[in-house]
Amino acid sequence: MTFKALVSKLTQTEESPVAQIRTILSKVAGFPEHQIYKINPESHWATIVKDVLGVTVEEITTVGVTGYATDTSFLEILKGALESEYTVHTLNVDDQGWRQILVCGKGDDDPRPLIVCGNWYAESRQAVKARFRTDTNTPEATSKAEATSNADEVDLDPFE
Repeated sequence: MTFKALVSKLTQTEESPVAQIRTILSKVAGFPEHQIYKINPESHWATIVKDVLGVTVEEITTVGVTGYATDTSFLEILKGALESEYTVHTLNVDDQGWRQILVCGKGDDDPRPLIVCGNWYAESRQAVKARFRTDTNTPEATSKAEATSNADEVDLDPFE
């Protein structure tokens, strides 16, 4: 394969869902501080998606968008931005208005919708990270670190 053919194949690949959302939100002037990420199957969002929609994050394309130093208007701004590219249906997943699932498709009958899980915090990103940071000096964290650092001691051949 020539270099030119390889480059043309690479440019034909579809943009990742995270990159798609990042592109859409970059067009919104003054969009609040935020983070865009793929939803981890072990996360709290994965549990919410399973409970509310009845599908796992492995079965459907799911992206998270978290706003910082903002308020409930974040979810409306997010919805408005997504509506520039998609038909959007929202589902509130808590009574306080902290979280919302936005089901996005190219039309109401889109067979492959994009799920955007949006939530917001009133604090800055640094404050939120500090609040949820785990202490690395706990016995649990220390034993996990020791287990991963002693990889050369692991017996890979159980029949020796």
